Amino acid sequence: MQKQAMERVKEAGGPVMRTVGWVVIVAGVIVGSFITWLLMSLGSLGYLIGGPVAIMAILVGIALIRGGRYIQERAGDETWGAQVQKIYTLAEAKSGELFVSDIVRALGVTPVVADALLTRLAREQPDEIRVDIDPTGGICYRFSRIAPRRMAELPPASNDKPDKKTRLS
Repeated sequence: MQKQAMERVKEAGGPVMRTVGWVVIVAGVIVGSFITWLLMSLGSLGYLIGGPVAIMAILVGIALIRGGRYIQERAGDETWGAQVQKIYTLAEAKSGELFVSDIVRALGVTPVVADALLTRLAREQPDEIRVDIDPTGGICYRFSRIAPRRMAELPPASNDKPDKKTRLS
């Protein structure tokens, strides 16, 4: 439970940090402009004080935006790695055959997310994972490393790519 909460914090930290970065940029430029406007009666002193304030705000804001993007990408990578590990552990427990419903129960995600995870994994590892239709019409993901005997019984997968007009839902 605590681990899931930490993962959520990592995922939320990036967008929050990026938002704060934009707020810093906007607020800094406004404050710098206001200082410049206020001190215009003193000549170039307004530009000497207001300009650096705005520039520093922009630099800090850019650093926050880039840092937020980095955190968000790292959180996604860590989450993906942990999910793949859980999927392989579950595949071993299920003799190398997984359905979307198995992932939904194991990871606590929606069926759409579970399908996207399995599809991405199958695309990244086409020699390792086969996507088949079981006798009941469900989509079955078969892991060849875990269930090599079962894979040997199945006909070879077609390497034909679907037409661009074909839509998988």
